Amino acid sequence: ESRALGGFRHQIAQSFGSTVSAWRRSCGGKSVVPFETFRKLCQTLKCREHAAQYWLQLDPSRGGTISLFELDSEAVVLLAKFYAAALAAAAEDWRMDVQSARNAKTEALVEWLISKSGQKVEKSDELEATVFCGAAKSLGFNSADSERIFRYLHLDGSSERVGLPVVFVEDLTWLKQLHHLVDLDAVFLRFADVDKACEGHAVRGSLFFAAYPGPYPTAMRHQVPPSTPSLSASGGGGVSSAAAAAPPTRRKHCRAAAAR
Repeated sequence: ESRALGGFRHQIAQSFGSTVSAWRRSCGGKSVVPFETFRKLCQTLKCREHAAQYWLQLDPSRGGTISLFELDSEAVVLLAKFYAAALAAAAEDWRMDVQSARNAKTEALVEWLISKSGQKVEKSDELEATVFCGAAKSLGFNSADSERIFRYLHLDGSSERVGLPVVFVEDLTWLKQLHHLVDLDAVFLRFADVDKACEGHAVRGSLFFAAYPGPYPTAMRHQVPPSTPSLSASGGGGVSSAAAAAPPTRRKHCRAAAAR
């Protein structure tokens, strides 16, 4: 990417805490946004005059929209890997399959993460930075990545939470639905092999797919055992509506973003 685009992402992080926080606050629950919405974000950052320049780099195939993956693909991949790793480890501790663990209440996952951190807390429905990072490290993530994941999930700067470096239940609920916001085909194309991408973490390819049910690239299907619940006819958690409805031009757009 260009130095200008890298500087733009840094500017977003400075103002919103992270690119993910900016997307959640500026774009709501939308999976893709048009140029007009992006330009409003640039106007908020006082760089409206550069909006077209940034947009052309984020939307090289001229698809007309961008997703969170185009805005920050590395953030999306790291968040997906964290959730899959946490869910796989929690399922093992809870003595159930990954799909059942995914259907459990998010509050249960928060309490489990607290237990993995090895720290005592006063509130069981939120995760402070030290607690969250402690849990992430127990899953095999290094300190730098643990802190990055926390920053991505912490909805920094919202009116009711200014100054509170905490990840709440609803933040993990949002993470649980990430596959509805991002075309997972594009995420998978970021890596040649899911198992290799997850190396060093408590998750393998089949568990990654079970954590995030949805459309799978043909090249990846052989990695998922037939018994994986999310590959049943019912689809487990269902197919991402955004990905299922994506036209060929949108697929081409996602692949161009993944190749960057």
